Amino acid sequence: RVNNSNGDVKINALDPVGTMNIEDRNADVQVTLPDDAKFSVEATAADGDIQNDFNLSTQTNDNRSTLSAAVAGGGPLIRITTEKGDITLHKSTESANK
Repeated sequence: RVNNSNGDVKINALDPVGTMNIEDRNADVQVTLPDDAKFSVEATAADGDIQNDFNLSTQTNDNRSTLSAAVAGGGPLIRITTEKGDITLHKSTESANK
């Protein structure tokens, strides 16, 4: 669990184990996951955007961007929320099965 205010959060995961809860205010969140990882994601950016390297669709409504998806059939839940910041999900070249 990560709770943060007024500073960017950057997480590099080799294999997401269990649930990740990332809450941030007034800053950006970047999460890097292996390109073959299996996970579910729920992300909300109030007054911000959500971008990802996993070709997942983002919804935008009233200055709020949301993303809810299962990647590679789903798996551990990664929950990300930020206010006045952007969320980015990156693919890593590291394998989740190493």
